[in-house]
Amino acid sequence: MDSKRHDEFAGNVEKCNRILRKFHSRVPKLELALKESGGVVRSGLTERVLSRCGGAGNLGYRFFVWASKQPGYRPSHDVYKAMIKILGTMRQFGAVWALIEEMRKENPQLLSVGVFVVLMRRFASAKMAKKAIEVLDEMPKYGCEEC
Repeated sequence: MDSKRHDEFAGNVEKCNRILRKFHSRVPKLELALKESGGVVRSGLTERVLSRCGGAGNLGYRFFVWASKQPGYRPSHDVYKAMIKILGTMRQFGAVWALIEEMRKENPQLLSVGVFVVLMRRFASAKMAKKAIEVLDEMPKYGCEEC
């Protein structure tokens, strides 16, 4: 990636993060501000915004939901994995499974063993080893066989 494009991307990431911090508790205003920001939603931008949210997973989730509604935008494999990691860190495992189900319906080609590995690691980090192992049983339902 050339530095000019990288700089443009960095500015959009910063702008999105400022908006997320400012309007995080007012979803309609947040969505309007993001829409009016003029940034074009792309997977690379979404991935960097999610990464930048760090421990503030709710901000990342809000951005992901908004970005997913934008015309012509489809989250990439890496964006889905980042979102699964964020939701898992927040212990929102029901939301993780809903996201995986959405992937199965909307983007089945993006489901991979790697997606499930992220989920298993989040369960393990939450000291839920039994749930982590149960993920292996669920994988074939989504077209993924265990390694």
